[in-house]
Amino acid sequence: MQDVIKMEIENTEFDGLKIIRSKKFSDRRGSFLKLHNYEVFSSIGIDCQIQEIYTSVSKKAVVRGLHYQKAPYAHSKIIFCLVGEIFDVALDIRKSSSTYGEYFSMKLSAESCAGLFIPPGFAHGFQSLKDDSIIVNACSIGYAPDYESGVLWDSCGIEWPIQNPILSDKDRAQPPFQTVRG
Repeated sequence: MQDVIKMEIENTEFDGLKIIRSKKFSDRRGSFLKLHNYEVFSSIGIDCQIQEIYTSVSKKAVVRGLHYQKAPYAHSKIIFCLVGEIFDVALDIRKSSSTYGEYFSMKLSAESCAGLFIPPGFAHGFQSLKDDSIIVNACSIGYAPDYESGVLWDSCGIEWPIQNPILSDKDRAQPPFQTVRG
């Protein structure tokens, strides 16, 4: 069972933003995939104690985001796609960062067994590339509606794979990046 807890954590060019690679174990019963391991994360300096976990199901072309919570409720997130495929985006809104205003993106899918660890200071969003894509989002701090904020999805140069996305009224009304204070 020792192999089950092994996860690979890769750095990105963004300070604190990590790619999580987990191994899926399959047999005649089905499969097993570990999404978080506190000891593995702690061993590389990530303190991510999960306080809230939720899922969302999205139709193809839906964009959800770009969302974040302001201090003192800024949180880190762990994102995995369990069904389907998404184009996942983390936008650096840390004004003191050398990558401020830049974004990281990658496709996440059930087949890839990859996820993202997104530290505080990033706005997060994704576009569903297949119908009924399911993501799991584990957060270090619970939802705080008085501290939630966002960035308009098309205001920061992200090259979304599917044009004319499906958006909520809330996401359509987010402020443009130029007016956001991280």
